[in-house]
Amino acid sequence: MTLSFEFEKDFLEAFPIESAARRFVDAREVAKRITREGVRLMPSMDHTAMVSDPSRLITGPIRKFGYQAGWDERCYPSPLEGFDFWLITSRMPPDSPIRHQGWFDYIASVWPIDQPACDYFLGQGNGNPFLHHMTMGIEPPARGNESDLEYAVRLIPYMVDVRRRIQQGTGEQPSQLVMSLSQEVFASDEFRRRVPDLVQDLDGPYVIECMQGGGFLIQFFVLGGARIEVACRHGTSQAFNPRSTERFTREEISMRKDLVEKPMAERPGSLSPAG
Repeated sequence: MTLSFEFEKDFLEAFPIESAARRFVDAREVAKRITREGVRLMPSMDHTAMVSDPSRLITGPIRKFGYQAGWDERCYPSPLEGFDFWLITSRMPPDSPIRHQGWFDYIASVWPIDQPACDYFLGQGNGNPFLHHMTMGIEPPARGNESDLEYAVRLIPYMVDVRRRIQQGTGEQPSQLVMSLSQEVFASDEFRRRVPDLVQDLDGPYVIECMQGGGFLIQFFVLGGARIEVACRHGTSQAFNPRSTERFTREEISMRKDLVEKPMAERPGSLSPAG
């Protein structure tokens, strides 16, 4: 599959903001580098996260593209740099006629819930609204007639290898590998015993959590400032895992201008194609 950026023009017309234009430049470059390393991307973006006050500055313009606000009936706590923000998601319908253009599957609308958070957000000088990051979807391994545990045993080493290839392609250290797994897997004693072998080739920290609503969602940021992310999902029924969202916003995400506008590293040598 090949990631499409056909929707970029329409998106930038809806949001003529510098942060969106910058992030498309980042995303195009990351996509080019990591596909050269054998990483297989989904044809459309997984999601983007945008911050605004009020939230309708985001949810309003995307309605004309068919996005359904609050589709998963979830509101996600998203503490940012010591301030309180919350998040809801809008979904592009699976049968949308414009889906093939590469549109985000989900758009996260993040907003400050009190005046100190709003003052902090506006004081960063990033604009209102502000597009913080874009997330590309990683093509998950095909799944046959196997249990969740059997699939997880294949999925995790696959994503460890993807992370290694992405690090090689970008020249930057990825963030921690956050693995939200189905309840069947998360509660399995056998799985717990096998974790050390599954992550033995991982160069960095990892977190294992239970995926609310079921399915699998494995994510990590690939550029400094958490401005580009990748996610591999299979069988999820909601956009995010609340615990992971809170962890990411508390520990990984920043709105500091020196981080969100940091140039990418020079591209190092390549790995052989993924098998």
